[in-house]
Amino acid sequence: MAKKLDLTDLANFDPTPAAAPAASGASAGPVQVPTGDVIPDPKQPRKKFDQDKLEKLAKTIKASRLNQPVTVRPKNADGKYVIVMGERRWRACTLAGLETIPVIFGDKADGYDQVTENTEQEPLTTMELARFIAEKIQEGDKRSYIAERLGMRADAVSQHLALATAPDFIQQLGDDTQIGGRTLYELIQAHKEYPAEVERFAQQPAEEITRASLGRLVEQLRTREALQAEADAQAKAQAKAQAEAKAQQSDNAPGGGQNTGPANQEETTGPKPDGDGHLERPLDLPPPVQTTPVTPESKVQDSGQAWPVVKILVEGRAASLTPTGTVQVVYADTGEIGEVDLSTVQILSVEERRNESS
Repeated sequence: MAKKLDLTDLANFDPTPAAAPAASGASAGPVQVPTGDVIPDPKQPRKKFDQDKLEKLAKTIKASRLNQPVTVRPKNADGKYVIVMGERRWRACTLAGLETIPVIFGDKADGYDQVTENTEQEPLTTMELARFIAEKIQEGDKRSYIAERLGMRADAVSQHLALATAPDFIQQLGDDTQIGGRTLYELIQAHKEYPAEVERFAQQPAEEITRASLGRLVEQLRTREALQAEADAQAKAQAKAQAEAKAQQSDNAPGGGQNTGPANQEETTGPKPDGDGHLERPLDLPPPVQTTPVTPESKVQDSGQAWPVVKILVEGRAASLTPTGTVQVVYADTGEIGEVDLSTVQILSVEERRNESS
């Protein structure tokens, strides 16, 4: 005969699930809490979440439930559970429409643990990691400690720290692409030398922005600078040589060099008015009539011939006629006015005429 079961000890059995602990510390196992009572940590390093990946994870959770509980802190003063690790899972559960979510309690995890957990699940963006490192530096953590906690090299920590103050277009690349921290750091350095060129370089597709392509760009720009500097130096030397040759040619030309005679003094100071207030005619009259036409200065200097210097006064300023260009003449036989090339003119004499209307 079968023995009867003794159920007297189950008289006080309560089928209601155990309430989540309110005190700090770790729970022995996962418990179900309302999804709406769970909130993200405002200091969570991850700020961007891929919506497509969240929706894919939500479909998986909806089909087979959440296998890995979310780690939360015990209830705060507002009655909410702050997420320590697992914000992506919580967001996916919310998308899946789950009313409750399995959680475990623990308040010993910190930001470094969140970064590590994110790296194992889905890495942070380069800029998210850079901003986290900058925040920890501001809180007083040493770079060596940060490197140890995150499993990074010390130089990689310094490179990410530099990104926190990088130009906006570089930070945007760190937020929106998978470009690594070292490549972005080298972009910063190149931008200091060639800002316009690097900004144009950064506008191409992200997959083409690599350390190798950036290195080629910088090498090309430095080569161009070197060639330009060499060309500028050659042009400067050539201009100096031409100036020296011109000065030497001027010194060797007839009438060249220093001249302290009356003609030179008059050219410098200009004619002076006489007692009646009229300007005196320059004392250096042109030489006797030439039998050959006046030729341009350059041709005269090359041939060694002399050419007359005709002193004039233009609105009170002393000047001289150049042996080139055109001049208006009045023909004595007909009174006709014409314009001729000055190089074809022979100077016969110089007369001074007063303005009869003055």
